[in-house]
Amino acid sequence: MADYYPPISRAIGELGPGALVGDRYVVYARARKALFERLRSNPQLSESDIEHQQMLLEEAIDRVEAEHGRSSGISAVWSRFRRLLGSDLDGRRSTETSSTEADPLAELARLIGQNDPFASHMSQPERAEPEANFDSALFGHLDAVQNLEGDVVETFVDRDDPRTSRSRLPPINAIPEQDLTRAFAFSPTRKGPLDLVLDPPTDPHDREQSELYARIRRQLKKLKEDTPSQERSQVDDAIDDFLDNHPEDWSKVEYKKLVWLSGNSLRSLLAQHDSVKSDPEHYSKLPPSVAERLRNPVQAWSIFVQGDPHLAELDRYSLGPQEQQQVRESLKAAEPIILKAAQDRQITTEKAANAIGSTFRSASVDAADVNTKLAQELAERTNRNLFSQIARRGYLWVEEINDPESPASKELAASIAKGAVGAVASTAVVAAIHHALPFLEFVATNLPAIKQYVVVAFQHTQMGEIVDALAFEYNRIKHLYQKASLG
Repeated sequence: MADYYPPISRAIGELGPGALVGDRYVVYARARKALFERLRSNPQLSESDIEHQQMLLEEAIDRVEAEHGRSSGISAVWSRFRRLLGSDLDGRRSTETSSTEADPLAELARLIGQNDPFASHMSQPERAEPEANFDSALFGHLDAVQNLEGDVVETFVDRDDPRTSRSRLPPINAIPEQDLTRAFAFSPTRKGPLDLVLDPPTDPHDREQSELYARIRRQLKKLKEDTPSQERSQVDDAIDDFLDNHPEDWSKVEYKKLVWLSGNSLRSLLAQHDSVKSDPEHYSKLPPSVAERLRNPVQAWSIFVQGDPHLAELDRYSLGPQEQQQVRESLKAAEPIILKAAQDRQITTEKAANAIGSTFRSASVDAADVNTKLAQELAERTNRNLFSQIARRGYLWVEEINDPESPASKELAASIAKGAVGAVASTAVVAAIHHALPFLEFVATNLPAIKQYVVVAFQHTQMGEIVDALAFEYNRIKHLYQKASLG
């Protein structure tokens, strides 16, 4: 019978007294991987033989971890996982023997490689190249636990290989790149949440543009000064938005699409008035004096937009009726998700949230003029940008933590150990060390609405698969904390 304790113990001992729990987990992960690959490559071994050898390895890991990691409480965690695998395996361990005597210990040493702590046990040193897969010391047993306890999880794992069940991520290029031209774009900050990408004027020192911008502001201020407040109640908010929320100097503007939204709202108000001016009772009709005073700054605005290529692109409308209907459906599906993301300061900064709110307000106007349609198109593209960045942020972290040798994987292992000691059945410790976790949590806690939105907005199955995988990874981490706390 193979004894896995000596090489495992020696490898951990050679890590030195300053080794973290994450460093030990790396050794355990590589040992599990090497043993599994060796056993699977032998067609003469039965399923019970493979399970028996894997259980022996886990017992050795339990024993070593009990010796080196008593303060972390991890031994109890792994023991509980083994119990959850089923008492029938314990009985099989004592009653069944291998039908073909193999020496997985030697193969374990050979496969891990010359530079590994197991090198002293090798007969033919050979370095195996690491594979980009999801075998992780953190999750090897957790997959089995979840497969036993929940049917929902099975839709997200490789059902052909239950021992290595894992989330399956499509390639990252399945997540669309952001549209930087016709929508607000987002980028992660050092503290985690997504912020607006700077969007200054194409030429902030263009004299003609600066003079036109200043003229529009003067005309709007004069409108407010010359018109009684009760007459301009329908346009007050839009005028105040333009005057109060943007710099007076065009060269100091940082987010020109926000300026475009404000100018477009004024233009839309006048267009709605013109479309119903023959109906004196219509709610969109403006007082004649207000409509005439608004016309000059709106005309100047249309000229101003054409002076900046990026703003001019926002003014270009090319959607047909069917495409516009799809935009409206996408906006409707996105609303509960995107507005929730805008309220969560772990997902978006206040600046990003304000921009998202502005796009939704402009897109929600009950009108059919081209200016409203332009605002709806901008809002829909912005929603896709935001969700793509949420998905990308989660995706990259999942890739990292599933590499057992990555810093993130080691941090996660160490934080789970702290969680086990403190009986913390949450992911708060992980969130403290890595700001990407809230993005996984956001996907997992809003999964039904997100899946509906993804179908409408992205119209391809791989985004749905990515969403499922991100939710699965979050639930795995959360589940691991819960089991660690139960001991």
